[in-house]
This record gives sequence, structure tokens and C-alpha cells, in this order.
Amino acid sequence: MAQQIQELQDDVVILAKSETITAQAGPVLRATGWRGGTFVMYVPPTGVDEFVVERTDGSNLAGMLLFPSEDYQNLAAGAPENFTAEQVRTAQGAASGASTITVVTDFARCLFRFFETVSLDAGGARVGPPIIYVLNEWLHISENGLLCNDLPARLILAGVATPLNVGTCSSLPAARNGARLGVDLRW
Repeated sequence: MAQQIQELQDDVVILAKSETITAQAGPVLRATGWRGGTFVMYVPPTGVDEFVVERTDGSNLAGMLLFPSEDYQNLAAGAPENFTAEQVRTAQGAASGASTITVVTDFARCLFRFFETVSLDAGGARVGPPIIYVLNEWLHISENGLLCNDLPARLILAGVATPLNVGTCSSLPAARNGARLGVDLRW
């Protein structure tokens, strides 16, 4: 199994799946795109869409985006779903009704390809040193909507009003898992 995981290009590898829900990407997500593993929160509806999400502020949580947004300019980015318009971010997709994105809710075991790798300093700036993850520690969501293990006090200085515990570190980034961070999500 380790060899198979090393060869995957997916942003998130689901080992034990929880419930998934659907949502609509908000205008900021559509403009910037997203990677699988980005955490999101609900925002007020835009136009006719309901259940609209944007990248979380670290204090509010609807779930985690399973797939990356489409990126036809970078053929190496993300999962194969990237190329079938399953997670459409364009205005054309929104107008056609093909703007539904997949959100994972709590209680899942996942391996994340994208997570914070540089820690916050005492002033709340993400300047280093490199983050060292530890098994069994609680993880939070950073000011960038990614997993991290920064101290809550430093996350507050970075703009996260109320840091949330979102899961436990269950596997450390290593060659055997494609340098992915393993997390048992539960919030």
C-alpha cells in the first residue's frame, strides 16, 4: 500500500471516508482556485446559490475541500478529477449549474499533500522555522486554510480569532507516504 500511496498525485488521499456534502465555491475561491485539503467556511449566498463556501478564517469550519479546482494550465497539478471539470471554478461553470464542489465533513482519516510547513513566529508572521509535526498532537487550521500545529496564541496573532482543533496527527510526512501529513479529522 505504501508504494501505491507514493505514486498517487491526489491532493488528499482518503483512507477512511466520512460524510461528504456539496457546496458552491464563492467568488474569492473561484478567482484564486484551491487545492484539495483546503478548509472552508460558509459565507452568505451569492445570487441564486445556496451553501456557498470560501477559504476559512481558521475560526469557522464547514469542512475540507476534497478535490482541487480545475487547472488546465498546469497539467501536473492535483488529481485526475482536475481535468474533468468536476470542481469547476469558472464563471461559465457557475452559470451552467456545474459549480458544485465536494466538501468532506468530520471523522475521516486522510493523508494531505498540502499543509503548512513553515511555523508562525512570536509576532504571528509565517517566517519559520520549519514546522515539525508530532504523532498524536492536535492540529489546527492556519490563517491560510491549511492544517498546522502552530500554538493557538500565535494563530490569534496571525488573525485566527478562535483557533479550532480539527484532528489528530496520525502519520508523519515521509517517503513511504509521499511526504503527506496523516490526520484523523474530528471536529
